[in-house]
Amino acid sequence: MKNNIINQLFAGQLTSLSRLVTLLLTMGLAGCGGGGDGGGTELSYSGLTTQAVITPTNGEPIATNSYQNGMSGNEIGGAVGVIAEAEGTSTGDPRSLTLAHILKSAVDKIDTTTTSESLDVGAVGAAVTETSPAISGTCGGSSVYTITYDDVTGSFSGTFTFNSFCEDNETISGSMSFSGQVNLSTASFSGAITMTFSNLTVSSGGDSFTTKGTITFNDNNAGSIVMTMDLLLHDNTLDKTYHAANYTINEQLGVGYTDITITGRFYDPDHGYVDLQTTTAFRTNNSDIWPSTGVMAMTGNGGTVTLTALSNTQFQVDIDDGVTVTSIIGNWADL
Repeated sequence: MKNNIINQLFAGQLTSLSRLVTLLLTMGLAGCGGGGDGGGTELSYSGLTTQAVITPTNGEPIATNSYQNGMSGNEIGGAVGVIAEAEGTSTGDPRSLTLAHILKSAVDKIDTTTTSESLDVGAVGAAVTETSPAISGTCGGSSVYTITYDDVTGSFSGTFTFNSFCEDNETISGSMSFSGQVNLSTASFSGAITMTFSNLTVSSGGDSFTTKGTITFNDNNAGSIVMTMDLLLHDNTLDKTYHAANYTINEQLGVGYTDITITGRFYDPDHGYVDLQTTTAFRTNNSDIWPSTGVMAMTGNGGTVTLTALSNTQFQVDIDDGVTVTSIIGNWADL
């Protein structure tokens, strides 16, 4: 029984873990309870903690920062947007999803055959621990994982350590821990899987950010992945830290496209927080970088901002400050 569960856990069930990590996305952390290894300076949020007062001037950066988890070129008159376009910063995904996709790539590198065959299964009730050799990224760097499984309680936990691990020209460094539960009868995951980290640095194109937080994944095995998260995201270029609090992201994989919906609270250090909800899922076709449809509403103090994807090249921001409504059309590539 023990051999069977462990073999399935590594050889079969890690594909579920891969799918869970896909979303990702993404964010309780009023001080972001960290865990995990990472070293470096402890991240913290020191920006405005009051509800954002919506104005015609700040509506666009609030909308685009909320969608992207920071990194809006409109924040300083579009200057960063010009740099982003030149350096290939724009990836289309929110930073939380960029992070999740890199973690998925790392999990996909696990050699499940070698892992399952090399486990030294001892007496019943003993915890089994396996440490992988260095796993190379497709574009450089490496990662190493360690996982421990208890066949009495069904619990498992482990760590990933990333050394400039690169997949699809996205690079991650630092460490994370993960934990969850396996059903001993079915050898399948039972409930949620939680990942925790205190200092992961991600580079994607010209964008670089460092993140701290916790992500909990639930996979309904029907192509939908729900992730709840609490993240601090520090923009290493602008030297600004954003806070995505009590976020829930639902990623639905379709034939030739991906839909995402987001709810939660987003803190912008310069403007304060807004409560956001995706009223129409953002749909990105597999051949595109940016979503072609989708609507997200952000509620501030006395006003509302709505971000609408008009196409895979343009978006519209509608700013209602309680007195007037201002509409702005922008290019995704300028973010």
